Amino acid sequence: MTWLERNHYSFDEAWEHVDFQLIAVYDVVAAPDWEISVLSQPNGELWLVREGRCRITLGRRRVVAEAGDAVILTAGERRVTTNIGGSPLSIVGFSCRATLLELVDFLALLDLPLRWPQAAPRLGELLNGIVEERRAGRFAYPLAAHGLAQMALVEVLRAVETRTSNNTIAKRRLGERLRAVQSSDIAAALTFVAGHFEEPLDVPALAAAACLSPKHFSRKFKTALHLTPMEYLRNYRLRHAQDMLTSSDATVSQIAWKCGFADPAHFSRAFKQQYGVSPLIFRHSFRSLVAKDEHSHPSSSRK
Repeated sequence: MTWLERNHYSFDEAWEHVDFQLIAVYDVVAAPDWEISVLSQPNGELWLVREGRCRITLGRRRVVAEAGDAVILTAGERRVTTNIGGSPLSIVGFSCRATLLELVDFLALLDLPLRWPQAAPRLGELLNGIVEERRAGRFAYPLAAHGLAQMALVEVLRAVETRTSNNTIAKRRLGERLRAVQSSDIAAALTFVAGHFEEPLDVPALAAAACLSPKHFSRKFKTALHLTPMEYLRNYRLRHAQDMLTSSDATVSQIAWKCGFADPAHFSRAFKQQYGVSPLIFRHSFRSLVAKDEHSHPSSSRK
């Protein structure tokens, strides 16, 4: 066989290992007095402000977004969004999960800005397209919606990349982090945490899983994830505890032991430090919100 022309390209960058999942899409208009407060942002979100102004607080960051601005939310921190424009607030967007190696929050890893001012016009077209696909329910619309959502995210990522294109130091550091996360030793440690987080673990145990010395492992891990190994382990345990609080009737003590904490008091202190409220208040608030939502949309409780 003789090729007259053959173009073959492989995919060997970090994006090859990113798993993207579209969770929900929304097209909403909120009243002037609207405010939403979430104890812990559950998923990543990308949305566009079409009309009005709003203030977004995510953890320690706070921005004001207005018509034409894109907002990028990452999971895990307390979030408050408030309509401050004195008029209806119109938003279109979606929530998603983007994970690297099925373990690492990829959006958080990128250190994206909370607000991207005056986003490209194509972003609005893509977001409106997702809503239209879902609303019309066309053949294979979930596949189309997922594709459009990924393209919308790419539009924002490329805009951010263009802004930093002249910052070679920042780009080099990001490249180093992505390569480090995907290295076999760090990946092995992450996998080990996922399988043994309920057990007593320390840095030597994680380093052994990565086949590195504790000192070298700690340095490489911090470079890759901007967290120490024990900070990552604590956050991993807390996210599982959060899921158990919202999806089970297990007691706080049972959840503490199941998620690898030394005792319930230690767990409660760590949880409050991370999310700003105690585990019991978090559970109560979550269930109150669910009950309120089901009361507002009775059909949802019959699905």
